[in-house]
Amino acid sequence: MWKPINLFLIFSFFLFSKAYPQWVKLNPGGGGYFLSISFPTNTIGYVAEGFGGSALRKTTDAGQTWNYVGNLPFIGVGTDEDIAFISPDTGLACSDRDIFKTVDGGAHWTTVFHDTSYSFNGVAIYKLFLLDANTFFAAGLANNDTCYIYKTTNAGATWTITLMLCHSNQYASLYFTDVNTGYFGTSNHIYKTIDGGNSWIQKTNTQYGMNNLYFLSPDTGFSIGNYIYKTIDGAQTWLQTNSSAISQNLYGIAFLNDSIGYVVGGVNGPSIIYKTSDAGLNWTLDTSFSSIVLKELVITKNRQAFACGDGGYIVKLDARLRQQICMVTVDSVSGANMILWEKDHTRMANQFRVYKESTTAGLYSFLKSVPGSEFSTLTDSTSNPGQKADRYKLTFVDSNDVESPMSDFHKTIHLSVSKGVNEERNLNWDQYEGFPFSTYFILRGSNNSNLSIIDSVQNTLFSYTDLNPPVDEIFYAIGVINPNGCYPSYDFNRLSSNPDFAISNIADTKGYLTFNIYPNPTNSTINIFLPDNYISQGEVSIYNSIGEKLFFDSFIGNKKIIDINLDAGIYFLQVKDDSHSWLGKLMKE
Repeated sequence: MWKPINLFLIFSFFLFSKAYPQWVKLNPGGGGYFLSISFPTNTIGYVAEGFGGSALRKTTDAGQTWNYVGNLPFIGVGTDEDIAFISPDTGLACSDRDIFKTVDGGAHWTTVFHDTSYSFNGVAIYKLFLLDANTFFAAGLANNDTCYIYKTTNAGATWTITLMLCHSNQYASLYFTDVNTGYFGTSNHIYKTIDGGNSWIQKTNTQYGMNNLYFLSPDTGFSIGNYIYKTIDGAQTWLQTNSSAISQNLYGIAFLNDSIGYVVGGVNGPSIIYKTSDAGLNWTLDTSFSSIVLKELVITKNRQAFACGDGGYIVKLDARLRQQICMVTVDSVSGANMILWEKDHTRMANQFRVYKESTTAGLYSFLKSVPGSEFSTLTDSTSNPGQKADRYKLTFVDSNDVESPMSDFHKTIHLSVSKGVNEERNLNWDQYEGFPFSTYFILRGSNNSNLSIIDSVQNTLFSYTDLNPPVDEIFYAIGVINPNGCYPSYDFNRLSSNPDFAISNIADTKGYLTFNIYPNPTNSTINIFLPDNYISQGEVSIYNSIGEKLFFDSFIGNKKIIDINLDAGIYFLQVKDDSHSWLGKLMKE
């Protein structure tokens, strides 16, 4: 036997999209070899094109479109150049013995350093690392096995040079975790500084043919080349990960957070991208691209990854967090749509923002925000579930006032009921959209607060006929169950109950009985009048927009006067007895 369902407690969820983000190709134009990429913000990025050309291209929309800025101040010949931007307009470029600077987004460049200290040829400045607005580092190699570290603490006005015998003239990698701790690598050796680059100590290196270094902290980092090695003691020792099966050269590495990271590489195509979800201990193939060899990888602060190399393309991964909706339902007390979501225990949201689809399909307009400290539901007082269904999306705003991308949409169910020639009731509804389910449940009751499940149909059907309804007035609703449950809350502690049922509007063949509230809006006192009914033993309740009961009293007869001691706002008033329920919206000025 089906038990009655308390619809006032019915809520739901899914926190983050279970569809994993995918890498996609971007075409910035030019079609050449993209030797370096830099994103100083989440949306503004630059890519340098080499090998016979030296073009700089820029995006202001996170890679969707790219515009040619101009030529770089050198002729690109391959891997001996680098660019790095510290802000939307300020960046450096290096090639041969020169370091150049722009303060207008690459439109103009000035030489801020030219190495004339040495009489021999073959010095090449390979790598840039911009720590903050004033502190920049560069690394170079010479053909006499000498390495050079260049440093400025005044945004490039003056530079100091540190030399070391590094026994290599192949590739340089440079990474600083803070103003004091940094690492420098060649193809065969690794060096560490703890005094801001003034002195360097050779550390252990178990990998020959190293291409890059990346560090999560002063002690935890990675060395990549033919394999992936990890250190947790500041390069004293290295552990080879499960990367022995990759069998391709790896060039770029970056992490979304302390656990999730990516490496890119390849030899003469196809490119490969490997992913770790356990802080670099294990790596699995994430994707590959033909006719591209990816050489460099960067990740923005809001979790967008960009990789470039030869083949004329950039590839992008959008791994930004999205706050998903649990479900949307109709609140039996207010009669309005209710949107529900779960809070993520891994991060704090200053606020959640609910969007509603406009009369233009696919266009969502801002509806209302909910502070992060409040209960994770919103009642849409502008909705009319008895008239039509609505679609909703959700975002969150973090502590830096950055708004996330919109969630996937959820759509309510709209139900209509008509009376047949033999007193049967014909139910028709539209589809719930937002989570997978297999069954629609048919609910029926003598009023809107005592509905019970009487039957069910498969999720591909959208009509039902109640052949033998009760003689008295009948209320109907359609419900679906979220298979993942839903736990809205004030904080990150889940509710002990597991509300997982989304319902349609509650409909009957007669409509709601006459119910008057006046004055409405009101400053203090209201009159409630039921002109066509007399209640011998009933009750009146007032609820706020999130369903909290703020007022309760008995109701006998067909009218009652109530003094309202509430803050200004929109409330929902309910009068009911054992067989009927009347609902109304109340506005307090």
